[in-house]
Amino acid sequence: MNRIKKGSAVIKKTDKNEIIFVVEKITSERKRKIAILKGLYIRIIERIPVDELELVDRKYVNKYIDERNKVLEKLIYSRKNSYSNMKPGRIVHLDGDRRYMEKSYKYYKKLGLNAIVKYVPEEKQEYIIKDLISRYKPDILVITGHDGMIKKGRNYSDIYNFIYHYIMDGDDAEDLAQDVFIRFFEKYKSLPEEVNSKQYLLSIAKNQCISFLRHKNVIDRNNLKYFETLLFSATSEYEYGLCTRSRA
Repeated sequence: MNRIKKGSAVIKKTDKNEIIFVVEKITSERKRKIAILKGLYIRIIERIPVDELELVDRKYVNKYIDERNKVLEKLIYSRKNSYSNMKPGRIVHLDGDRRYMEKSYKYYKKLGLNAIVKYVPEEKQEYIIKDLISRYKPDILVITGHDGMIKKGRNYSDIYNFIYHYIMDGDDAEDLAQDVFIRFFEKYKSLPEEVNSKQYLLSIAKNQCISFLRHKNVIDRNNLKYFETLLFSATSEYEYGLCTRSRA
């Protein structure tokens, strides 16, 4: 009997949509095997107990891919006619997944779009964005990946984690993190060359946290100075941690 292992194609037993996943890794948690899954055709990552999964064979996988490719090809054909009368400009696309990066490049090309697509691991994307924007001067910037914003222990791995640590709400932290990068992109052209991009992002994130919590009435005026001190301290600690890791 075949068993589920790394590289297996699987579906969730209870999934009516039958999304096919590929097993990236299998771990153990409380004596239960947990599979780390990546979508075969859809950009998604999930953690599912192995006993809630079932294997699918190669024939089923090929049929699944063919059906979705046909739908996508029809969509591209219809969009290509629309784009022929448009000038969307230059696109720079950073992708944290090499497989999806290659797929994105393929379809940009089919659509006749001027796109520069690069594979950049998600934990490194925020460090090189400014340089890529300066080099290519895109009209459109696309940043995609899977779970680059996963919290990793007590060390902050990115802007999202910095925000989440203080507002303790995943959905709001994700929205605020997006706002931070939008504000950064709006102002990057006017920033002096010597400005440290990471420090600037953190300063925006700090202000976003304070504004958010004041708006939600989580902190009042009496506690604001104390909270600002905490955020300034955390910002310095975060920057130091990043510097020490980058030298390793």
